[in-house]
Amino acid sequence: MGRLTVLKQIAADLASQFGPDCEVVIHDLKTAEPEHSIVYIVNGHVTNRDIGDGPSNAVFDAIRNQKKESGPEDHTGYLMKTSDGKKHKVYIIALIDDASRFIVGIDVFFNDNFVNLMSVIKSAVARYGRPQLFNFDNGRSYKNKQMELLAARIGSVIHYDQPYTPTQKAKIERWFR
Repeated sequence: MGRLTVLKQIAADLASQFGPDCEVVIHDLKTAEPEHSIVYIVNGHVTNRDIGDGPSNAVFDAIRNQKKESGPEDHTGYLMKTSDGKKHKVYIIALIDDASRFIVGIDVFFNDNFVNLMSVIKSAVARYGRPQLFNFDNGRSYKNKQMELLAARIGSVIHYDQPYTPTQKAKIERWFR
């Protein structure tokens, strides 16, 4: 079985895990025409892209970094093109189970705020039960009075990582790589 065949199966599995609103794309980053790098796509209706189309800004950044031979870079605030042709910054909010590394909650939003975080937490708790512990960074969406009240209401503890210590949340940082 070839590498592309394996990658296609992984892409299909990811799309089935996250549903019809999750676009999964495989790019050929070694192509001479990077603006036509998509070689496989699942749920292309999300951004109206197809095989032969070009990558998002995050992939263009990866191509530029690859040419500079620099290491991987975090990508937050991805750009998504809507059906009316406008580009919008989107934020991925994901919750990971520390023991299994299974993503228990994930969604994509146009804003990074507590209301959207609450939406992801609500669906994760409804599906998998309440967590014993939330491990968050110090972002506004996570470190606020509403989060403290929510955790107290469902009987969970909150731990806030020290600033600038990505190793304290290494599993989710690795997942976003």
